[in-house]
Amino acid sequence: MCPSHAGLLGAHARPIMLMQAPPSVPKNLASGTDAEAQPAKASQRMPAEMKEVHEHDPLVEEFMRMQEPQRQLNDAAATQSDAPQRQLNKQSQIEQLVSEIVALKQAGAAKDVKLEEQTRQINHLVSDKFALKHAGAAKDIKLEKQSEQIKQLTSERATEKIQMFAKEEHAKTLELDKAKWERVARSAAGFSIGLCQPSGNCVLSDCLLPSDTVKTLFDRACSAFDISKHALHIVVGEDAFSWLDSDPGRLRMTLDSLHLTNGASVTCVYNAKHRSFEVGQKVEYWSRTHMQWMRAEVSQVRSTLDEKGLPLLYDLDVKRGASVLHMRAVPSHGGA
Repeated sequence: MCPSHAGLLGAHARPIMLMQAPPSVPKNLASGTDAEAQPAKASQRMPAEMKEVHEHDPLVEEFMRMQEPQRQLNDAAATQSDAPQRQLNKQSQIEQLVSEIVALKQAGAAKDVKLEEQTRQINHLVSDKFALKHAGAAKDIKLEKQSEQIKQLTSERATEKIQMFAKEEHAKTLELDKAKWERVARSAAGFSIGLCQPSGNCVLSDCLLPSDTVKTLFDRACSAFDISKHALHIVVGEDAFSWLDSDPGRLRMTLDSLHLTNGASVTCVYNAKHRSFEVGQKVEYWSRTHMQWMRAEVSQVRSTLDEKGLPLLYDLDVKRGASVLHMRAVPSHGGA
């Protein structure tokens, strides 16, 4: 201790350990800094400790003022010794920030690509939505037109059906009226004709009109005798009519054209077998006048032939131009 300072200390004299250099800090106690920087840091800590112990001591304050330049030098030296490490730390931080920026840019680019793809998808969906909307509107318009067409067609069809029904009903009414007036006319002006078989069986067919045809006689005969038209021959006078006649116009001949009037008779021959007879042969002839079979003799064979080449008419001693359908061979028992 300096002698000049002995009087100053006086009663407060006590050993001052702070004058000594601070002990060096071992490397195993350093927290990642150089060993040269440790005394500087210790010197920085010592004034703090002294300040805590001798907070109001003037000597301590004077000592601290004296140590301030050295402390500043030590801080500058420590700062210079830490500069490379700090520079390395800053460089690594910069590199880390750059890598993070690059990663963020790459992530942003990927995000932009994803956003662009999503935008395209959204635009596509929107366009599809509008397309579907327009298609739906067009479909609605088409369906509406079709509905109107269906309504129009239904209305027209209904009108046609109503008109057709009215026509049918009118036609039925006319037919009923016609049938009614025809019945009235037949009852008032109709006449009767006898439908006779060679066996002598006769049926009276009434309510006939002069405008009726040979077809009417076939219908009446088939209904009266319950026989088929195809095997039936009707003989009017000596003229034979067949349902299978080669001339269909013969069946449309009217009763008036055949001079059939009230009380006349026709012969209905069923399953007739055409036979040929010779001149001088004895036969029997069906007389519509007497309604019986009469003995006769063939005097001449007419040239009128049927589809099989057999004669249709013969001259007899009792009847000229007799139909072969009114003739038969003489029975073996010789009966009349």
